[in-house]
Amino acid sequence: MAAVVNWAWRHEWRVRARGASHGWSPLTVTEGTPSGAPVLLIDTAPHLTGLALDSPNAVRAGTGVTMEALLTFLERHGLGVTATPAPGVLTLGGALAIDAHGTAVPARGERLLPGHTYGSLSNLILSLTAVVWDSRAGEYVLRTFHRDEADCAALLTHLGRSLVTEVVLRVGANTDLRCVSRTDIPAGELFAAPGSGRGARSRASWTRPGGSRRSGSPSPSTPG
Repeated sequence: MAAVVNWAWRHEWRVRARGASHGWSPLTVTEGTPSGAPVLLIDTAPHLTGLALDSPNAVRAGTGVTMEALLTFLERHGLGVTATPAPGVLTLGGALAIDAHGTAVPARGERLLPGHTYGSLSNLILSLTAVVWDSRAGEYVLRTFHRDEADCAALLTHLGRSLVTEVVLRVGANTDLRCVSRTDIPAGELFAAPGSGRGARSRASWTRPGGSRRSGSPSPSTPG
């Protein structure tokens, strides 16, 4: 991967990672880019698909692996995560790049199970490997960043402007979730402000006692 990026740099090309192309926001190739612009798309899905348990509560995954493949692998080992994006065709790298849906909100008095965490999928990252510039070597190299490093923060949600090749995610025991679909609640009631008296069936009224395990489709900003 570093060799490809260095070739592009020497020949004045830009490099962008390609995932599942699920989104339509111009994060990968920006609006107004000419058809002949020197932009090199690296298709992560065919090759960056490694999956292995790094420890009893951590999984090492290539960023080209799909969410369905990742979750299936974890389930076979009795493991899972608190919340994820709903579409299984998304690549892990694309989901992490835009801090994809999957936000988990604790219920009142809820305690986390070992290995689990609230927040979005990016909150699970223990370490990641990315292609970055090495000033001493004078070229791009692969470097692993651990979560407690300050420089890691910029790569957790990079909006398609970095090339992350592999991540280690914290995982916990697999759990079952119940999905309830409702189509009879008006928007004014569903999104009523807390304490307004109009939200007997509002999102806030359900979230406080029961928590939230949001697994919606990614927003239009999803690059992969």
